Amino acid sequence: MELETEFSNEPKIKITNVTRNSLNFELSGVDISFANSLRRVMISEVPTMAIDLVEIEENTSVINDEFLAHRLGLIPLTVLNNANFVTTRDCSCQQGCEKCQSELTLHVVNTEEKTIHVTSRELQSTNNHVVPYKDEEDETGSGILIAKLGPNQAIKLKCIARKGFGKEHAKWSPVCVATFRYGPTIKMNTNLMDTLLEEDKETFVDSCPTKVFKYQEISNQVEIEEPRQCMFCELCIRKAEDLGYNDLLTIEPDTSRFYFSVESTGSLKPSEIVLTAFKVLDHKLSNVSDSLESYK
Repeated sequence: MELETEFSNEPKIKITNVTRNSLNFELSGVDISFANSLRRVMISEVPTMAIDLVEIEENTSVINDEFLAHRLGLIPLTVLNNANFVTTRDCSCQQGCEKCQSELTLHVVNTEEKTIHVTSRELQSTNNHVVPYKDEEDETGSGILIAKLGPNQAIKLKCIARKGFGKEHAKWSPVCVATFRYGPTIKMNTNLMDTLLEEDKETFVDSCPTKVFKYQEISNQVEIEEPRQCMFCELCIRKAEDLGYNDLLTIEPDTSRFYFSVESTGSLKPSEIVLTAFKVLDHKLSNVSDSLESYK
């Protein structure tokens, strides 16, 4: 599936792949400073909800209280109405309210004679819009492991989830992957390629580990089929040189085109992360523009 949207001043974004937790897209018409700014905003300035305060009433497991609180903080919380929550610093309340926080509880006692697993499934939320992330592809449905309890051991605690930013703590970062790379500009000398023997063409095509090229047996032509898969390893260029054709191919990075890969932790949809990042960037640039205008 490919969707393409044009912005003013010629930037373009093309979505190349979308899943429940990942999004791949091509951004063109911008320079590397803008691309890197977008990446950094997605990592550190898109707000999410995460467990920020843990009140432990009972913990007889082998994990001490600090480790337990840390593990709880890193459990992604899926938020259905993230925009409706505000940070505690922006809320008008004094001790926390439903606008700036959500409560979760955990109470597990091992009454069996064997070790049991305490997972994120045991976390109970008072707000149905803020719940621990559930992986739909996990056939066991066991959830994220928090601790293991031996016979007669127990954990009882209360958690307070608050809204925050990844630049304050990694637990609030909505992405586990947010990367980009240059798009390639691949130029093939078709006249020289036509002079290659059939077996040399097949050898050349097979030299690419990511299958950028494809050999058409019917037309006896080598085509550039998947340019997005190019990772600039230059193995194809070396193979062409080994075959005695130094000018067969050139591969250069396109400094105005970038391939982004975004993978969500599960707290927000990847599309929501990208759109929010664009809004944050737009707001920052607007502030800069307004400040410059005030000095005229």
